[in-house]
Amino acid sequence: RAGRKRFFTRTARNKAIVQVALDSRTEGSPVVRSGTKTHPVSHEAGVALVDAAARFRLGRKREAWLRAEVLHGRREALFQALAAGMGYKNNKVPFLLVAQRVRLARAAAAGGEALLFGIAGFLEAKRFDAGTDATRGYSRGLWDEWWAIRDREARLQIPADAWSMGAQRPQNHPHRRMGALAAMAMDFEAMEQAVTTADASAFARALAGLNHPFWQTRCSLDGSPLNPPCALVGSQRAVDLAANILAPAAGTTAGEEILRCLRAGSPSGKVRRSMAWLGIEPRSAATALAHQGLIQVYEDFHPADPGDLMERILDSAS
Repeated sequence: RAGRKRFFTRTARNKAIVQVALDSRTEGSPVVRSGTKTHPVSHEAGVALVDAAARFRLGRKREAWLRAEVLHGRREALFQALAAGMGYKNNKVPFLLVAQRVRLARAAAAGGEALLFGIAGFLEAKRFDAGTDATRGYSRGLWDEWWAIRDREARLQIPADAWSMGAQRPQNHPHRRMGALAAMAMDFEAMEQAVTTADASAFARALAGLNHPFWQTRCSLDGSPLNPPCALVGSQRAVDLAANILAPAAGTTAGEEILRCLRAGSPSGKVRRSMAWLGIEPRSAATALAHQGLIQVYEDFHPADPGDLMERILDSAS
């Protein structure tokens, strides 16, 4: 359906792609498997399944967090997790590699922003003649700092073909996300304190308070403007970061409570399909905990028959 907000899908050259609204009546139709329609489980059984799947997913993320904490230390693990979160699904790996190769101490030091952009491979001399005076001045400043250290750091650069630049909203361009990561490194203490105390409200405030005069009004190093200006980390991304970083870091019990209190944003494609497949009502899937469970069930079991799935689970439990 066409929502009230306008969304953009762009090519790598930032050209808008025509969108077509499909008939919404097909969205909730039953899944077809082997030529027959599935018979959804009861609503109560579906909710219980999703709840269990969410706890399982949280446990796996908790284990991953503890491994990263042992390997890199708590501060470094948090910085890397934030970087992976800014990469969304298409650029998670290159963002994580940039964070691992730069590390928090250097990212937060003088010249750290230029180092992040340089290791990412985003600083190209051809960009410096494009855009407004403000755009050229910002890019030139990054280049001057990167030029002085480029020879010793070039071996760590991420190759250009590792990045996915298309199929995303302008405000989510990787250049802008890297600028947000630089702002996080400079204001890291507030986020670290929120994670240490498992305070979801403080975590959201820390993300909302991030500031960068250039990246709040532009979406790429080419100087493409954002109209109107927007926050470096939106409310939807803040919820995702809390679900994927704050909750696992808090522990299983506290993390589950955080997820249960977090109101989820717009459901992803996996969440919508999982709700339709299990026959779960939207009002029962309004929290981040429910979304996490729906994603886990979809990834593990879709498109198996929900009735057969529940029978297998009950048999194994008995």
